[in-house]
Amino acid sequence: MRTTKDLGDHLEQALDCTVRTIQRLVRTAAPGSVSGDQARRVVDLFAQAERAAASGIALFSPVVVESGSFAKAGHGSAAEWLGAVSGSSAGAARARLAAAGRAAGDRALTEALHEGDLSAAQLKVVSETAATAPESTGDLLDLVTKGASHQELSDTAARLKAAARSRESERARRARVHQCRHLRAHQRPEGGIRGEFVCDEVAWARVAPGSKPTPGDAGRRPGKKSPSTHTASMRS
Repeated sequence: MRTTKDLGDHLEQALDCTVRTIQRLVRTAAPGSVSGDQARRVVDLFAQAERAAASGIALFSPVVVESGSFAKAGHGSAAEWLGAVSGSSAGAARARLAAAGRAAGDRALTEALHEGDLSAAQLKVVSETAATAPESTGDLLDLVTKGASHQELSDTAARLKAAARSRESERARRARVHQCRHLRAHQRPEGGIRGEFVCDEVAWARVAPGSKPTPGDAGRRPGKKSPSTHTASMRS
């Protein structure tokens, strides 16, 4: 009977062989020697490989996060690790990890990832929508299967989220916002700290009195700026 380690070793070896094959094909490719139709079919195959790879990353990255294995590779966070191995920014990697984490708790999304045909962008849209409207997953995955454009998928997701939010109670809405609360900050290369946060209106009411309008807001006529937007600076 094969052990878990044996299965993991087999998967790793098979993937290593596949990646080396693709790399060899790319290194020796001569794009100028094929017809336009052949080039189109080759790009389609590479795109299929790209989606399969994105699905694999989404399936396995939550295990790396949960185990903390990224630290063994010398990275301070899972986002830093994934950004390094995928050649993306930490922010983009963080979004992919969040989508993968949501998918891990959704059976339909997990099954779709095993089919290997969900891109990172598609997974982000579907998983974010499912967090607000759980019943939307099937409809959105159907659109993906039918080859809908990313714009069509995003527009449908926006409608489904808006409909779900209009049905939820105020308590449920605040609970959803509370679950998404966060505070992020990073050092800017040119100096200073840049931050971003999400909280509910009650928490913001406690914070807002500690800020004051920036000079750019001085003298602004009422109604010229959306009441949902607030630009402020720290009190000295």
